[in-house]
Amino acid sequence: MIRHGFEKAGLECILGISDKKNAASRRVLEEIGTYFERYVHNEGREEARYSIRREALRPSAAPR
Repeated sequence: MIRHGFEKAGLECILGISDKKNAASRRVLEEIGTYFERYVHNEGREEARYSIRREALRPSAAPR
């Protein structure tokens, strides 16, 4: 999905947002390659914001 955003949609940055206390969602965001940016307050909730820039995308494995 992230690769599609960069390669097909032409995005430069992709943002992921999770509730600060939702450890499982935050772990998924980290596993897909996004980096923690900061905590923000949004509509009475505390959110954790993650992002990944196009140049930080991990190269895909070479086909066999």
